[in-house]
Amino acid sequence: MMSVANARTRGGLNYYDSETFFVDMVEKLIDVEITEFILHYPYRYEQLPMFERIAREAITELKERCNN
Repeated sequence: MMSVANARTRGGLNYYDSETFFVDMVEKLIDVEITEFILHYPYRYEQLPMFERIAREAITELKERCNN
């Protein structure tokens, strides 16, 4: 499970800050054969556009990588 620092009271990563950061982080996990992830739904309204972009674009591309 990946926790968003700004969406919770403590801890986590700011993966809703940029699609590039999210992809880089997940690719490192895929490299060590972790292929299942749980993401928190955005807590803050301003995180929604990045959440939607990650869901539409980044996750689709990362799934293809895991399936190869």
